[in-house]
Amino acid sequence: MFRQRMQERFLSKFQQEIGQMSLPVIEKDPLMLEIMPIFVSSAMIGLLSWWFERQAKIPEEEIARRILVIMTQGPLRALGLDV
Repeated sequence: MFRQRMQERFLSKFQQEIGQMSLPVIEKDPLMLEIMPIFVSSAMIGLLSWWFERQAKIPEEEIARRILVIMTQGPLRALGLDV
């Protein structure tokens, strides 16, 4: 139930924010616009679930910083790989 609610909220917010932007991917690859929010929300929900299961032993600020790195650099670059 938690995962479903979180994903619904994330997808709603994503659609609202993206709807205000002009993105070239919409014209080139509209399927990417459909896939991306599912991918990102699933990853975020999985990470938050993991964090809660660890009883939040890692400070919120540290998790937020790591999420930002992954989201801005991509998972492979966040690991230090040169792609």
